[in-house]
Amino acid sequence: MNPQDDLPTSRPPWALAIEQFGRDYLRERRTDRRWRIFFRIFWLVLFVLFISALVAARPRSNLPTGPHTALIEVRGEIASDAEASADHLITALKSAFEEASAQAIVLRINSPGGSPVQAGIVNDEIRRLKA
Repeated sequence: MNPQDDLPTSRPPWALAIEQFGRDYLRERRTDRRWRIFFRIFWLVLFVLFISALVAARPRSNLPTGPHTALIEVRGEIASDAEASADHLITALKSAFEEASAQAIVLRINSPGGSPVQAGIVNDEIRRLKA
C-alpha cells in the first residue's frame, strides 16, 4: 500500500476557481429567476387590482330600482326594414310592461309615418298589453 493513496488528491488552483465561479454563477441565476418571478406576479396582481377597481367604479346598471316611468322612444320611419319596426317596438313594449316597478309607459314618437301595417301591429300590441 502506498502512503500517497491515503491522501486526498489535490486539484490545481484554476479548477477550484472554475468550480467557485460555477457555483456563484448558478446562485446568481437562481436569484435573478426568483426576482423575475416575483415581479411578474407583482405586475399580474397590480393589473388584476386595476381591472377590479375599474369594474367596481362603473355603474352597476342604468335601470331604475324604484318606481319609475318607462320611456319608449321611436325615431324615424315605422317600417319593417327600419330601426323603428314593429318587431323592435313590440319587444320594447313587452319589456316595459313586464317591469314590475314601472308605474306608467310613455311612447315618444318622432316619425314621419311609415307602413300602416307596421303601425297597426304596434297599435294592436299596445291595446293587448294594456288590457
